[in-house]
Amino acid sequence: MDNQFVTTLPYVMGYEIVESKGFIFGEAIITGVEGSIEKLKKEAEKKGCNAVVNVRIAGDKAYGDGVVVRRIPVELPEVPDFTPPDNL
Repeated sequence: MDNQFVTTLPYVMGYEIVESKGFIFGEAIITGVEGSIEKLKKEAEKKGCNAVVNVRIAGDKAYGDGVVVRRIPVELPEVPDFTPPDNL
């Protein structure tokens, strides 16, 4: 899981949450915060998540909501054809 999909925000910018998989928890007493985030990511992947939102860190523990997200399709506006006037 990419770190951009582990966030303290309740969403992932440019993506929509399509499924919630529940509470995810990671703890790593020896390796500290980085280790607890890595464990959080592994636990999320085991549950079928591709993102964790609302992440909080308390000491050597990390927890959040495991979710499945998908990219929001972006529709670009139509650009009208431009023909310059003859006098230019």
